[in-house]
Amino acid sequence: MKPLALLCGVSLVANATLAAFLLGKPAARTGTADSLSPAGIPSAASKAPGRNESEKTAAKTNTESGKLWDGLATESLPSLVARLRTEGFPPSVVRSIVAGLLSEKYSARKKEILAKQQEIPFWRSGSFRYDAKTMAAIRQISREQRDEMKALLGADASELSGEALAYMKMQYGDLAPEKIEQIQSITSDYGEMRSEIYSNSNGLMLPEDNEKLALLRKEQRADLAALLSPAEIEEMELRSSDLSNQLRFQLGTFKPTEQEFRWLYRTLRAAQEQGGADLLVGGGLTNPSSQVRSTLLAQAEKELPADRLAELKQNLDPAYQMANRLVARLDLPTTAAVELVSIQQDIQNRAATLRRDRNLSSDERNAQLSALNQEATSRLTQTLTPRGLEAYKRYGGGWLQSLQPRPTPPGTKPQG
Repeated sequence: MKPLALLCGVSLVANATLAAFLLGKPAARTGTADSLSPAGIPSAASKAPGRNESEKTAAKTNTESGKLWDGLATESLPSLVARLRTEGFPPSVVRSIVAGLLSEKYSARKKEILAKQQEIPFWRSGSFRYDAKTMAAIRQISREQRDEMKALLGADASELSGEALAYMKMQYGDLAPEKIEQIQSITSDYGEMRSEIYSNSNGLMLPEDNEKLALLRKEQRADLAALLSPAEIEEMELRSSDLSNQLRFQLGTFKPTEQEFRWLYRTLRAAQEQGGADLLVGGGLTNPSSQVRSTLLAQAEKELPADRLAELKQNLDPAYQMANRLVARLDLPTTAAVELVSIQQDIQNRAATLRRDRNLSSDERNAQLSALNQEATSRLTQTLTPRGLEAYKRYGGGWLQSLQPRPTPPGTKPQG
């Protein structure tokens, strides 16, 4: 049924039908001659309606619902909102009805725009996507739709309540719903502009692209500064900014305290304002040649205790990345990652010495490499447990294969 498609659920149609019914129809009678026998006892037909009767009733209900919906759709929206409120309908019901009517009002324009874009075959790049201009036009219509919703309902246009509001506060901090909605609007607008830059880059960012992104960050921050206090901006960005999300990801298994995370974020934020570009793109904190990594670790030496500094350095060291993840996955102490890397370095150094020793025959070298392999397996098992060793062989333990004895080529003379 058309209202179902427009409102994406039976409940919205029921609300609209109920509204029209209560606003324009008399109350239903409690009994009729058809449903009651002369003695006042329900008739057989009332007890067990036949299939045809049920189908007729359903068809009649659907027809009446459609007529009621059409009646709502033709009424002036401001007057309809006023009537619903006068009749005492809850804001959520009024919002559902108005949302359905506005969806119907704007859907024709959206369909017309979408129909103009030529379909890209599924086997070509860009299939299943609309082009940037089409999506920009759709977003503009959606903004008009949201603006009219707010003009009609005012504060009641917001759906932020209960669980939805609690989730938004997790993202933006303990702010009023009105501010959260404004933040969402600002974030959405700038997100669209960033998406267009990334889309046009085709995976290859040029210096001018980074300059555009830096300008967008600056302008977005200015818009937010006009709405929020500096403390509110920081609380929001600590939770949901690109920089804080990237920082959480690149810290890996390092588990900062709230105070440590705030310090790390502020340090990177200050560096970003000076440098302009995305600091954590392209390896960022885990890239040994990254200037931001060097700057951060230099500052960390002044701010963090020795043990936390050592743990941070370990988590940002590329040599420890897989070891840290594996140890965390196996729920082992963080020291196990240090032991793991130490064993690897020790065994690999000794294996390299054996391979350089020209005084060893191939059989002697293979025998000693085999012994190193057994030693490495034993030490790794003690550190990781047998279960962990099998996982390590798949994720980061490929170097163990180099310790396997190599067959001597036919006709090779023994060395020595």
